[in-house]
Amino acid sequence: RLHSSLRDIHPRAIHFWDKTGHPVIIEVVPSKHKELVKRFKECLAPDRSLFEAWEDYHWHISEVAGIIMRYQNRTRGAEFGRDITSATVIMECSQLGYGILFSDVLKLSEKIWAEESKVVPEGMHRVFVVNCPGIITFAYG
Repeated sequence: RLHSSLRDIHPRAIHFWDKTGHPVIIEVVPSKHKELVKRFKECLAPDRSLFEAWEDYHWHISEVAGIIMRYQNRTRGAEFGRDITSATVIMECSQLGYGILFSDVLKLSEKIWAEESKVVPEGMHRVFVVNCPGIITFAYG
């Protein structure tokens, strides 16, 4: 239910794999942060925190990428000469604005990224941030 309710404001997809065999995760970074948090809260089970729901949502796409990696390793591992253990990520940021710097979404994401880097530090092969507005480049420059 959560994934279908967020599809219109937070589209994400996996586009098979790149030429080096890594799954490609494409994520459109949402501009409607308050609406995103509101929809998360609407889908929460009574015993779950917002962070737990956001974490589950995040790990879902990571798990799908893991399935693709295992498939690649079984079917084309010899072709690449190594196991595929990470993904290529494309973050489309044209909808971002100044509001992201102070949003709950950023705080939740930073916490999840910190946790994930402890569990799977090699999880990202490459990250491409595209169409990023100048204010974000300035803030994180």
